[in-house]
Amino acid sequence: SQTIQPLLNFNCLPCHSYPGSGGFNLDSYKWVKPTALSGNLTGCLTGDPSLIHMPLNGNLDSCDIKTIVLWVKQGALNN
Repeated sequence: SQTIQPLLNFNCLPCHSYPGSGGFNLDSYKWVKPTALSGNLTGCLTGDPSLIHMPLNGNLDSCDIKTIVLWVKQGALNN
């Protein structure tokens, strides 16, 4: 809540709040967790060729991406 949520709020919510552009709604943990655990969140951030690279504004640096990837690998906990 102190690290990941602010990153998502700043970089993702301008487009991915209800109803969610591209089918991704990231405005609450209820929606973030399944997106994260499916691999779609990290895939978009790390350049999975089957997904659109995000964020489109390019403001998320590699350190922030690594932080999100680690959070997902740890189970995308709501803490």
